[in-house]
Amino acid sequence: MRRHTLFFLAGLLIVQFQPVMPRVEGFLALCIPAVWLLIKKRGVCLAFLMLGAAWLGIHANVGLADRLSESLQGKDLVITGAIASTPVRKGRATRFVFKINPVNQVGISGRVPHRVRLSWYGETPSLQVGQVWRLTVRLKRPRSFMNPGGFDYEAWLFQQGIRAVGYVRANAEHQLLDVHPIRFPAETLRQQLSQRLDSVMEGYHNPATIKALSLGYRENLPPEIWDLLRNTGTNHLMAISGLHLSLLAAFVYGLSRITWIRLPWLNRHVNQPDFAAMMAIAAAFGYAAMAGFSIPTQRAFIMLLAFFGGSVLLRKRLASFDNLFLALVVVLLVDPFVVMSAGFWLSFMAVVVIVFVFSGHVGKPVLWRQWGFVQIAITLILIPVTVYFFQIASLVSPIANLIAVPWVSFVVVPLVLIGVLFSALHESLGAGVLWLADQAIQLLWVPLAWLAEWPHALWLPAQPPLWAVILAVSGGFLLLSPRALPGRLAAPFMFLPLLFIRPSLPDYGGVHFHLLDVGQGLSAVVRTQSHTLLFDAGPRFSAHFNAGQAVVMPFLRSKGVKALDTIVISHLDNDHLGGAEAVLQLVPAEKLIAGYAAGEDAQLLNRPYESCQRGQSWKWDGVHFEFLHPPADHQYERRNNRSCVLKIDSNAGSILLTGDIERQAEKVLLNYVGSELGALEKLRSDLLVAPHHGSLTSSTQPFVEAVNAQYVLFPSGHLNRFDFPNEEIVARYQSSGAKIMKTGADGAISFYTAPEEGAFRFETYRINSKRYWYDR
Repeated sequence: MRRHTLFFLAGLLIVQFQPVMPRVEGFLALCIPAVWLLIKKRGVCLAFLMLGAAWLGIHANVGLADRLSESLQGKDLVITGAIASTPVRKGRATRFVFKINPVNQVGISGRVPHRVRLSWYGETPSLQVGQVWRLTVRLKRPRSFMNPGGFDYEAWLFQQGIRAVGYVRANAEHQLLDVHPIRFPAETLRQQLSQRLDSVMEGYHNPATIKALSLGYRENLPPEIWDLLRNTGTNHLMAISGLHLSLLAAFVYGLSRITWIRLPWLNRHVNQPDFAAMMAIAAAFGYAAMAGFSIPTQRAFIMLLAFFGGSVLLRKRLASFDNLFLALVVVLLVDPFVVMSAGFWLSFMAVVVIVFVFSGHVGKPVLWRQWGFVQIAITLILIPVTVYFFQIASLVSPIANLIAVPWVSFVVVPLVLIGVLFSALHESLGAGVLWLADQAIQLLWVPLAWLAEWPHALWLPAQPPLWAVILAVSGGFLLLSPRALPGRLAAPFMFLPLLFIRPSLPDYGGVHFHLLDVGQGLSAVVRTQSHTLLFDAGPRFSAHFNAGQAVVMPFLRSKGVKALDTIVISHLDNDHLGGAEAVLQLVPAEKLIAGYAAGEDAQLLNRPYESCQRGQSWKWDGVHFEFLHPPADHQYERRNNRSCVLKIDSNAGSILLTGDIERQAEKVLLNYVGSELGALEKLRSDLLVAPHHGSLTSSTQPFVEAVNAQYVLFPSGHLNRFDFPNEEIVARYQSSGAKIMKTGADGAISFYTAPEEGAFRFETYRINSKRYWYDR
């Protein structure tokens, strides 16, 4: 069974990473030879490979068929449906999943998905799970920022079955039609418990943590708590998964066996193991329902069901690995898209390590079976996987988990669950128990904070290639194997590629230039052989979300950048400055330069900075940097015209970064370069980041002709409300012979100079990492 399961998984993965999904008819046809092979009992592994491919291909085609029609994007639509998830308030927006009734959609010509994710801004009526509403909304297909190292929001929504996102129109008429809470019983229960907990936990230190451990609501966990958990490798404790469900099931199983003995009438109807197993399954099901049947919870429940159902109820004793692989195949059948989740691979690998250790594969000594060794083994195996997905790993994780796992498992979670149960009966009953849980959580933060402050507690490598991760994981299992196993001495050497492989850097005189996809804003990273410059940091979208933390930092980590030599903020508009504070908090920067007049002891973002001025220049690794604008004596009224304009000259090409300059500043630039003999070459560039995102306020014909760029890049958000870049401006550059690229359409745009070839080569991230679920 193990081999067949692995071939089924391999079939899923082969199809999952296709850039374009073949038609469903091909996958249905693939089932025929697979079934024939199974009947004939020939090539069974090949048959499972084909069935895995067909299973995911059919599901993917069904999902893609439910996508919002392109013609309906950005239009006012009147839709009818029910609130299917607990509305979560964050900042100005209340977000929820809305399940649309396709029968009641009138006057809509096109495809509207069954499930959409809506945001309702400002003051909202009392929103409850099960309410049926007629709403006026604007929808669009899911579209995530596309950058190396970044979170794939499109993949996450596709896995959740959400095919469109949008917002409720503020000035339109909305009507509450009915209420059907029984339609979504688990979500209704969660919302009711959440509201009860809000009233009970007023004034507590850790209400968000208690909600995360009981109801699976992690959205409102404070950023500083997430940072603490991430830096100590204990963030898995906030996901209701195998650890939590297993402990609850084990406790209920033992309690039920004792109860069975005390009830003689029960003995005559059901035997002790069956009764205890059924009670354990029921308890785990209830906890999973409270957590909203999230994907980690589903996996954990299925694994428990496989264990109790097979080993106890069916009296079929399976080996530990057989139980694990039975659970794996059931998970893949229930949700083949689970392979898109990093959490799936991390949790599955953790269970494999635990089973591997306790099944005797690492030898018999008692020391090897101790809890501390298990934590070391898990860390050893999971660090390569964690680094691949997140480019961050906690080196204090074994010690942190040695403390946190038993404390959370045997103290915090029992108190939380008992408190929630008592609160459901009466508020006063649960208040005392939840207060104890709150204090227990508060105690946990003390050692974790101490560990997080250790020097070198975090390892922040660049993203390694997949083959290096597979090699390191294999080396980890080899290292955990019995000493007599041949080849075990080679295990440490299998980690070397993970430790020493680094992303390529420019040669002397060359440049790597990356214009990041930050939505409607600008952020660019310039790298020479030994220096890194950040030009703008993108927008701040809300108090909880900004491009610096969501885009810039993951990109820098993926490239192995641990410090910045210079940050340039072209001017102080939010779409250029908004993410800078988060970047400065997370990575050291030697110098800060901004397009703003700096007085004596001037500070920006609580840091000293200097103003950019025409004529400032420096040289890094044979690459020349020079500010062409603004002049020292400028008196611009509009902030856009104060933008820093930076020219970069390498041996293989030149780059011009213009911020948001408009016509007036362009004219000043043209007068400057036209006033000096040969100065026109200072403006002429191979690569131009278009002024002001392609607005009509900029890119005058004389400026376009003077720059004469081969490539023009527009840092603009997909379907942005300003309609940037303007079509007239795009046509103006195209008529000059330039190749046009847009971050909203292409994702991050990277240019690499090759001094020996004297030319640029480029790649766009949305194309290079193309997957079938991406919006074209």
